[in-house]
Amino acid sequence: MKKKVGIVTIHDIFNYGSVLQAYATQKVIAEMGYDVEIIDYKYPNEYHKRKRSLLNNIKNYILHKSNSFLKDLLPGKKYSTYKKNYVKFKKENYNLGPVRYKNFVQLKKNPPVYDIYVSGSDQIWRPEFVKNDECFFLNFVNKGKKISYASSFSSANIPEEYQSTYRAYLLDYDYLSTREKSGINIIHKLTGKDSVLVLDPTLLLDKSEWNKVLTEFISDEPYILCYGQNFGDSYMENLAKYISTNIFLNFKIIRLNGRFNDFFNKKIMCILDAGPAEFLGLFKNASIVLAQSFHATIFSIIFERNFISLLRGKENHDSRQLNLLEVLNLSDRKIYIGDDFEKSVLLKNDIDYNKVNKILEEERKKSKNYLQNSLLN
Repeated sequence: MKKKVGIVTIHDIFNYGSVLQAYATQKVIAEMGYDVEIIDYKYPNEYHKRKRSLLNNIKNYILHKSNSFLKDLLPGKKYSTYKKNYVKFKKENYNLGPVRYKNFVQLKKNPPVYDIYVSGSDQIWRPEFVKNDECFFLNFVNKGKKISYASSFSSANIPEEYQSTYRAYLLDYDYLSTREKSGINIIHKLTGKDSVLVLDPTLLLDKSEWNKVLTEFISDEPYILCYGQNFGDSYMENLAKYISTNIFLNFKIIRLNGRFNDFFNKKIMCILDAGPAEFLGLFKNASIVLAQSFHATIFSIIFERNFISLLRGKENHDSRQLNLLEVLNLSDRKIYIGDDFEKSVLLKNDIDYNKVNKILEEERKKSKNYLQNSLLN
């Protein structure tokens, strides 16, 4: 009889990386012979909202509602289609637990029963986002093994107000791993325990496996794909225009996501309704990717694209990308926002993906071995 595994992660927000890492974690564990479910815990919930200032809550609500309303005035009802594409992907690819937990009180009162509990990956231990939410540290578990897989702090330090609770939570794990070097240091500093550096779960699946769940994006001309959380920052788009004018002439420029007014940009095609499957298809067929996010860098590598990893010069934002590039000997593929556009000439240098994939396969084996051994022993 298969052992049952429950996964706690951030799985139900409109974020490509969060959804795809949740799917990948579930898939890899299932392929190891386990009966796997994603525990349906709502994030963010009232606890997280209370921790934010009232002004920020009101501001975010107004901005979100106005932007989504305006997008639905566009042809194809862009925001509604965007949401439907997310729902479709999760319905087709998630194996969710039967109970929806709206907050930690409900989860603690009626916890799901599994043989093994896994937390990870994503930024589930990031103080800025989750504060010290006990759910993401498996503090509702009464009986069963506790494992973290690639759980991320996305921070160099833990605020003093959370250190004692983080220490107690982490000490209760049977196996600990994280996806960035700074996380290894945090765990050791707080607990004295060693942990394991592993790959983000999206990297445990190769391009042939991602091809099975993507929606193809067909373009009759080569394109530069831009993706990153840079609202109000035009550096990425201007860099793309420079590349299209000076390096790879007349390449189309596609921007994934954006605001209502981006739809009317005559120089850049802005796609406002892509779900996770469409996101993957855009990366698969791009000629060049300007990746201002961790998972944009990851999927550029998985699909063997010519890419630049755009960094903000901020430790908490850049550490994940820098660590990944270093491991795969791709540190030369980075540019910092504000650098001269001429540095993008690096795109003329081919990436030797035979070498990259050889390293990546070794790292996959190490990460899968950690996960397999943690589940078995």
